[in-house]
Amino acid sequence: MYVPSRGSSDRPRLQGSWIATAAAITLANDKRVRSVTFLVDQDPGAAEVFAVDRKAPFMLPRRGRGATPYAIGPHTLRTDVELRTGKHLRLKVAYTVARILLVPATVDAESLERSIAAVPQGELLVRPADGETSFTVTGEMHLDRELVTIERAHMSGGIEFEPGASGSRLVGSSALGFNIFGADNVVVSGNSFDGRGVDSQNIIWDQPAGNTPDGWRVVGNTFQNFYIDDGDTHSEALFIGYSTRGLIERNTFTNNGNTAHIFFSWWGGTADPRTSYPRDICVRGNTFNQTHDATSDVNFRDEIPATAHIAIQRDASNTNETFYGSC
Repeated sequence: MYVPSRGSSDRPRLQGSWIATAAAITLANDKRVRSVTFLVDQDPGAAEVFAVDRKAPFMLPRRGRGATPYAIGPHTLRTDVELRTGKHLRLKVAYTVARILLVPATVDAESLERSIAAVPQGELLVRPADGETSFTVTGEMHLDRELVTIERAHMSGGIEFEPGASGSRLVGSSALGFNIFGADNVVVSGNSFDGRGVDSQNIIWDQPAGNTPDGWRVVGNTFQNFYIDDGDTHSEALFIGYSTRGLIERNTFTNNGNTAHIFFSWWGGTADPRTSYPRDICVRGNTFNQTHDATSDVNFRDEIPATAHIAIQRDASNTNETFYGSC
């Protein structure tokens, strides 16, 4: 298999990990290998190779024919490994090369937004400065740039993924909460969100009207204490309005809501119960602990039709059995 080596702090991402630009993508158990043929950004069946390496440790070289495997952006590496026995093994790896923005131990949200905007367009990783395990962001952050991954941040306020933030991610961080407004393919993964009894919900809906968030993923997070005890405020950990192709998976919900942990509604920028309901959404593998003051884990507005293609895991208490299903 391919493994990353350690190197400098300027780090492209390989299969979810960040490796140095000086790192070699090398082959383990190389004594069994006669040669490795590298194909970069070629469709299956293509004959144009990037390089052929016949000596251990069988590294993807910096220079080759045609392709630019270390250019900023997404890439696909395919290899044909010829063993000394004559057998061939093949491997495909999708990876992304990104610029990196190193953040000091503490920064205010507006300053961080300006720093992000100043970096040339393209994939961008925002992470702690060298020697720091995390960084703190004070204030409410608004992200309106695409393809930004924020990693290991502690946010005193929340983060809003604005319509321009398509393809962006919040990973391994903590915050008061988040909203996704119009941006597509946003990933919220491995974070801790605490509403502290002052934040009523995390919102996913169309903004501006009709600009639905599509292809969003909320995976492996914890949500707790999303409620406001004022006798009036509607509350839940996730408010899912007009949006499409969502995934809510392997999250843990505790002490949220007077409505539910997750609430599906037709509300949003459009707010038309005949058309602006969420659709094509999967809820699976989550842990639902006690709610704050609600009678079900998942709550549906009555206007959402069965044709919305929303599937809810069967061990969640649900106000509409129509939506129980696998996905």
